[in-house]
Amino acid sequence: MKKIILFQAVLFITFQLSFTAEGQNKQPQRSIELKEKPLAFSVDAFGNLFVLQQNGSLVKYDTTGNIISLPGRKTSSSLWAIDAQNPYKIILFNRDLQQADMFNASFSKINSYNLNNIDAGDIALFCGSHNSGFWAFTSQGRDLIRFDDQWGIVSQTNILTLLEQDDFVPDILIESDRKVLLAQREGTALIFDIFGNMLLRFPENANNYVLGNDILYFLKNDSIFAYQTVLHEETNIQFGIKNISNFAFSSPWFAIMSDNKIFLFLKS
Repeated sequence: MKKIILFQAVLFITFQLSFTAEGQNKQPQRSIELKEKPLAFSVDAFGNLFVLQQNGSLVKYDTTGNIISLPGRKTSSSLWAIDAQNPYKIILFNRDLQQADMFNASFSKINSYNLNNIDAGDIALFCGSHNSGFWAFTSQGRDLIRFDDQWGIVSQTNILTLLEQDDFVPDILIESDRKVLLAQREGTALIFDIFGNMLLRFPENANNYVLGNDILYFLKNDSIFAYQTVLHEETNIQFGIKNISNFAFSSPWFAIMSDNKIFLFLKS
């Protein structure tokens, strides 16, 4: 028992010191001015920024200042998501097309998946998982499903059996460090283990949620907060940026959007 208490104390001090140092309004590593509001954006572990433009083109801004643009699929849909948690397997998902494209670290397309072929109904959300697996959330059955690399079902969790609320319509799905975030902007965030067991329900009604290293980051009232999911401690991270509209995180990088500019910060 003493060892557990000591471990929790050390974890708490580390968490507090980390974000005390983080919150000194340090300067961003770089910033990128955009001509228009993107449909989606994300950042990978190397600090490369991926931006989906209104015309569907996917643009990569690497750490050396190079810009690479790939033409997009022709669609009027705005229901896009970028998963850059694995920098070697960047996934671009479009719900209306039920299509997921995968790119490698060199920004070359290595695979394309027609999700109508997996016989799971309408896939509302989709992202990658470890060991070349995938996560999907279905709109009709409200099931969170993990597939292996051969599209065999590894786990399946029905969200309706876990929540009393019927108005939970998630629009965020991401795996980080073998934990899964399923969340609704302006609503609740749920965290699951890799087997689909719910670990945490977080009804904060935040503007956005991101998961990384057992920390749930969320945007609310123009501020980004860090919630330690093990210790249940919360800290306000001070970046010195106003009018924050959105953000992304892939350890150790934050990408924070204000107006039409994205700032990249390196986490301490």
